Amino acid sequence: MTRAECEEHVDYDETAALATAAFATPGLVFGAERLRWFYERCFSLGSTVIALRDEADRKVGQITMVRQTVMVGGRAESAAQLVDLFVSSQHRGKVALKTLYDEVEREFVKQDIRFGIGMPNAKAFGVNAHFFKLEPFLLLPFCMGVALPLPFGRDGVDLPFGPETAAACAEVFARFPTPASENGVPWAPAGLAERLSAASGNRYAVHAVDEVMLISSPRRARGIAYTLLCGFFARPEGRASSAAIRRVVSMACRHWGRPVFAYAGVNTRLAALPGIRMPEKVRPSPMIVQLRDFKPERGPLRLDRFQVLDFDFG
Repeated sequence: MTRAECEEHVDYDETAALATAAFATPGLVFGAERLRWFYERCFSLGSTVIALRDEADRKVGQITMVRQTVMVGGRAESAAQLVDLFVSSQHRGKVALKTLYDEVEREFVKQDIRFGIGMPNAKAFGVNAHFFKLEPFLLLPFCMGVALPLPFGRDGVDLPFGPETAAACAEVFARFPTPASENGVPWAPAGLAERLSAASGNRYAVHAVDEVMLISSPRRARGIAYTLLCGFFARPEGRASSAAIRRVVSMACRHWGRPVFAYAGVNTRLAALPGIRMPEKVRPSPMIVQLRDFKPERGPLRLDRFQVLDFDFG
């Protein structure tokens, strides 16, 4: 029989090796330091790792609750995203999954977390729904396009993110704070800097004009090198125009030398989403936000902004 428990001290080397073996996906290798960053610092609130253990007390699976804050109608609400579910091949089955998710539910109640959030791949979608009652909440638009070279003028900022540019980037972040009235994950400059740190394993750049800031990253999928538009942030008092959006997208694609771009998310502060909304058959994953509200009496959630920076795809 297996049992589930909260890990007080996570062995990241062990967890990375177990996850790599359990997923058994060519080219996918979990790194211990990246897991440490993602679980402890990515969203600045830490996480709870629920471990599955066998009769010999060996770890054979897990699921992680990564803590976040979500602003809802000007009120800060607690949330946790469910990530990195895996069970070793010898222990897979409904009993193991139920054991894990039952412990997750107890932790949500114990920690007084309001929202359970999932952004699963196709395999995990039904598992989350069946064992944790996560329901489809939001289908994220997935857009792609090719950027035209456009001048960005003297008011434009185009910076790689790194230790040498940290201070300059922090000044840009401070110009585009996420207002409390905007429903979504709030980002302060320090938290945003940690989210973009080298520990993520990705490279990032910051682009801004007067109306909007964009964070981008170079990626490759299905043999295509492209620029991922990780997140747009408009001025607190305004809305980014289509022209401003085109300018920062052009800056990002020129920065990385990759004219093809992709964006997944919602952002009501943008006059229009960049590029063309793609049909479901070419989506890289379901891109469906699953949600469970443990306190529905407080009123429904509406996300004004939810982009790849707000979950682990970015």
